[in-house]
Amino acid sequence: MGKSERVRDNYTESKIDDVFFHQAELEQKKRVLIICDRGAMDPSAYIDAELWHKMLKEIGLEQFNMRENRYDQAPYLNIRISRRNFDQNYAAVVHLVTAADGAEKYYTQANNKTRSEGIQAAMEMDKITRTAWLGHPYVDVIDNVETPTFEDKIRRLIEVISDRAGVEVSDRLKLNSKKRKWLVLDYDESAFPKFEEFEVKHDYLMAENRGMQQVRLRSRCQNNRTTYTLTTRTAAPTKGMIETRMQLSMKDYQSYYRLKDKQRQTIHKLRKCFSHGTQYFNLDIYVDPLPPACLGKRLMILETYTTKPVGDPEPELPPWLKVEKEITGDSDFSMYSLSYNSRAAAVPPTATAAAAGVSSCSSSPPLSNASSASALPSLGGVPSPSSPPLKKAPLSYADLKAEMRRERGAAQNSSPDEERTQKSEELMFNEDADDA
Repeated sequence: MGKSERVRDNYTESKIDDVFFHQAELEQKKRVLIICDRGAMDPSAYIDAELWHKMLKEIGLEQFNMRENRYDQAPYLNIRISRRNFDQNYAAVVHLVTAADGAEKYYTQANNKTRSEGIQAAMEMDKITRTAWLGHPYVDVIDNVETPTFEDKIRRLIEVISDRAGVEVSDRLKLNSKKRKWLVLDYDESAFPKFEEFEVKHDYLMAENRGMQQVRLRSRCQNNRTTYTLTTRTAAPTKGMIETRMQLSMKDYQSYYRLKDKQRQTIHKLRKCFSHGTQYFNLDIYVDPLPPACLGKRLMILETYTTKPVGDPEPELPPWLKVEKEITGDSDFSMYSLSYNSRAAAVPPTATAAAAGVSSCSSSPPLSNASSASALPSLGGVPSPSSPPLKKAPLSYADLKAEMRRERGAAQNSSPDEERTQKSEELMFNEDADDA
């Protein structure tokens, strides 16, 4: 297929998508799930970058929106009924790894007249297509390790879609992958693969019941384009932890920010999204202004979702990362714990406002109400670090544990009740909400 045909076909594909999206808008009573076989970013793997960006310009689209917003069904479901019914209907990109990579005996050209690639070529194209989605906040990769047959892949696909859509399914279809986390001390920058980098900022809000609910506000920015998300986790006696997510407008984000919990410091991170083999990873690098528990040192946390249990040597971690140890389930390394600032009450409001800094990734217009500007965040993401993150000394496991013990001791001396409340909250929320 020639380049002009690919441009035409991608334009046609986007218009067909739009037809179904608009049909979903007309449904007022039911939840609608749209599954697109081939996403809008896929064609970028088959044409050169110059033609790709030229095509986007010709059809009036941009890459950020194609990747970040096009497959967020929530706007198409919010039809004249309560938004809370659709908080969990977030988009997902699911990549099914070619059978040529790990299930070669099932790979054939006989069942597809347009398939001409041999095994090696199919593996290369699969890798390029997977890379096209780097940076999307909700990517799931289904490989052939635990799903050797196509039927197994379909069952796994149903699990992923059901989980992302917040649909109750029977036990055999429940998603069994869990988040695992590792403390990283350093990495070889020269060996780092292709990645997408985002500036991410998290704030915790006041909750009605601090022992049973956690509410978090997030901004995620790249190239002066920002998305905003509200995540709520509620402890239900019979159902465990219930998590809902809702995409926000910039105006909504500003409104929610006024409910910020003053005992918790804003978390600033650079997030690198990359693949190693068929595994999708996020490397979070905490940047200035750092939480007090970091002691001014560099904190880096690697995370992924996997069915392998804690302590299992799989999935294979990138060899160019210097990993100290696994920290899955360790409440001291959750953002909720790290954000706690026992000295917050002593910090004047002006100092807190100044710490927000000026974002290097903001496309947001200035606020019209100048009197309230100091109380609001810089909307684009994290400030530019005062020094490159890798210039700081690494924060070790022993460093953070010692500081957390000191923090708890100080809190207990000042207010035993406060210390017990803080500790119960950490245990309740020792695993962060999905912060992709």
